Amino acid sequence: MSNQKEQVLAYVRTNGTITPKEADNTYSITRLAAVIFDLKELGHKFDTIIMKGKNKFDVPCTWAKYVYKGQEAPLEQFARSNQENHDLVAKLLEEDN
Repeated sequence: MSNQKEQVLAYVRTNGTITPKEADNTYSITRLAAVIFDLKELGHKFDTIIMKGKNKFDVPCTWAKYVYKGQEAPLEQFARSNQENHDLVAKLLEEDN
């Protein structure tokens, strides 16, 4: 696991949530969504909440707030992976016909 993934995981396990601004200010991570995507691929669960507010120029904007929900049990992760493989094979067979 990369250092950024480890940092984000430690942060959300301690604080429960993380925003792009927190990731940038704390760890200089500027692509938080990519790190969250990678963590999801490793079986970690997150909810995404879209926040609304104003930026430093007082302009309305939105950003994501990621809420950590824990890690999938190995059996859940295996089942999800197995279903994804099944779906891919079915799609490929469908395309051949």
